Amino acid sequence: MHTFEDKITKVSVGFPIQIKNLTMFPLESKEVSKIKYLDFTEEVNKGNVRVKEIDHLGSVPTLLLENKSLEPVFILDGEHLSGAKQNRTVNLSILVPADTTMEIPVSCVEQGRWAYTSEYFFSEGELHFDRGRRLRARNIAKSLKAANSRQADQDEIWDTISAKEAMMQSHSRTQSMSNIYQSNIVKLEEFTKNVEATKHQVGVAFSVGKRIVGFDLFDNKETLKIHINKLVRSVAIDAIEKIEEKFERPSLDEVRDFLNSFSNLNPDRYPATGLGTDIRAFNDTLTACGLQWMETLVHFSGFAINSNERGSRIRRENFYRSK
Repeated sequence: MHTFEDKITKVSVGFPIQIKNLTMFPLESKEVSKIKYLDFTEEVNKGNVRVKEIDHLGSVPTLLLENKSLEPVFILDGEHLSGAKQNRTVNLSILVPADTTMEIPVSCVEQGRWAYTSEYFFSEGELHFDRGRRLRARNIAKSLKAANSRQADQDEIWDTISAKEAMMQSHSRTQSMSNIYQSNIVKLEEFTKNVEATKHQVGVAFSVGKRIVGFDLFDNKETLKIHINKLVRSVAIDAIEKIEEKFERPSLDEVRDFLNSFSNLNPDRYPATGLGTDIRAFNDTLTACGLQWMETLVHFSGFAINSNERGSRIRRENFYRSK
């Protein structure tokens, strides 16, 4: 059976939680894998995983990661890394093998700094905001298909951060994505303070207003619990741009139809960075990525791509003209 279709058919859509214009739909399944791995955020802050510049000169799209633990470590795509010469975000979900040193593909999310603040990176437990995750997923799917490369469009990433700073009036000296989160921390807490995973929840789908923006699915409920708050914040930081909208939401049937639409995509398979297989698919309106290991989709995400989001320069120019 189609890899994505197989996963989707085993998931049910639970009762939604709506906070202002953001709605979270639990994705539930009683089937969970028994694959064992550790969480990156916890392990990097313990020092069991260390991430640093690739050498003393540094390279914007590549970092060096050392996993000193005796189990694989899971990194969720969009994981934000602070420190070293400039803050980065991880380009894709990775299962890092045990006791391994390897290079990982990343993107810069702090354009105005290229100087050490620390030797090693640390994790603040945040993700690239949802719009950035969606666009980067599409970029990498196209890049893999055209050139077998996992580098994202760095100019577009900088543009989306610059546009977001302008729209949210969260300017920083180094154009840092981290500052956008920090300057809106009180607003973000309103979205996460009552979030709690359901008994069989293995994923979550999100809508902003009536528009369904995407979903993330994991192979077990424990991984979902670890990541649910950072996933909520990554969408909420986009939702608060339009907080004045009517607090509408899509129906459960519309969310089900959205999930089913990913079954029609034709996926391409590539050797993963780290363990497993990297599965990618996209069309004019959707993009999907999956990390498969031992015949299990450890992580599967799907995003809606709106044509007016592809050019952030246009979004920023429209914002300034509206002021």
